[in-house]
Amino acid sequence: MRVLVAYASKHGSTAEIAQSIADGIRHGLTVTTAPPVADLEFIVPTVNVWSVEDAPEPGDFDAVVIGSAVYMGRWLHSARSYLKEHANALACLPLWLFSSGPIGTMGLSDAEPADFVELRQDLAVEDHIVFGGRLDRHSLHLAEKAVLVALRTPDGDFRDWAAIAQWSRGIAASLNAGVRA
Repeated sequence: MRVLVAYASKHGSTAEIAQSIADGIRHGLTVTTAPPVADLEFIVPTVNVWSVEDAPEPGDFDAVVIGSAVYMGRWLHSARSYLKEHANALACLPLWLFSSGPIGTMGLSDAEPADFVELRQDLAVEDHIVFGGRLDRHSLHLAEKAVLVALRTPDGDFRDWAAIAQWSRGIAASLNAGVRA
């Protein structure tokens, strides 16, 4: 079982979520054996994490998880491009999507990004979830800081690591069920 976890991150928060998801899936996947052989060779599941800019063809994997930071209600351009460019391959694979970015108590619902209906139009998405984001003003450019001041956006880390781990375990369970079927 090979799983691709790809992400688009502007300041690193979504990349950290992607790594946590990959770790959760990796630990939840069952190690399966190859067809009966005398020494029982093991097929070890692999979960690879890539930025969407560097991610390989999804068709080389058994399942895919893709996530993006959300700014102004939209996925980052690189993530949208990856979905469009690889739509045919992704349509044939189990696919999970996640969004990250709501800060504080603003937007912590399961509402999809504004461009999401178009993004997933031709894809059979198993699930999509929205995770809270992280905001560190010290890592932002002047224009970004000005917007945050105008919006009165709070600093802090609003990622729910327990929810991220639970979602990852759900993906692993789904993949394990598919392997046994």
